[in-house]
Amino acid sequence: MANILVFGDSFVQGHYDVEGGWVDRIKRYYIQKSLDTNFEEYYEVYNFGRAGDTTIDLLKRFSNELNARYWDDPVTIIIIAVGINDSEIILKSRKNLVPEELFIQNLEKLTKLSKQYTNKLIFIGLSPVEEVKVNPIPWNLEKAYVNKEVKNYDKQIKIFCEKSNLEYIYLQDKLNKNHLADGVHPNTKGHEMIFETVKNFLEEKKYI
Repeated sequence: MANILVFGDSFVQGHYDVEGGWVDRIKRYYIQKSLDTNFEEYYEVYNFGRAGDTTIDLLKRFSNELNARYWDDPVTIIIIAVGINDSEIILKSRKNLVPEELFIQNLEKLTKLSKQYTNKLIFIGLSPVEEVKVNPIPWNLEKAYVNKEVKNYDKQIKIFCEKSNLEYIYLQDKLNKNHLADGVHPNTKGHEMIFETVKNFLEEKKYI
């Protein structure tokens, strides 16, 4: 049996996908595998995505939600996909919503909490934005998504994972503007691409 817990923001929650997002696609895929093996292989997938979350927001709810869904199974996998909201630029100050140093500290805290439950921890990198549509952000004109900042925060996730001997899934070259619904959130094609990337990673690395 495997227990897969996915934490993050609106990308995890599944915004703009008629099929519920890449995490729900993962869930359906592994439910089908359970059925095909008559539950000799059994999988649980939990979606802990919440729109707008930064690493600060995720830390506030992480332990409670993890405790509520954690099973003492042979295989527990935690996937964390967060950071694009941290990288937002506040236009008035030209500063990131969550400063880079604090962002890295929060990655460390999330890792420490996760390792109380499992060593199978995966961070998912950030995808590029279509800047002309989100600088400024239409639903929050005081802020902007800027590719330079998104790439930097993605780089910090990658560096952190390398230093911490953690798995990291790179998305920068997987998605482009044709995979985006509004300049930042994946559309149905984008969620399908992330699903395939994560599924292939789990199977190639024999996590399950």
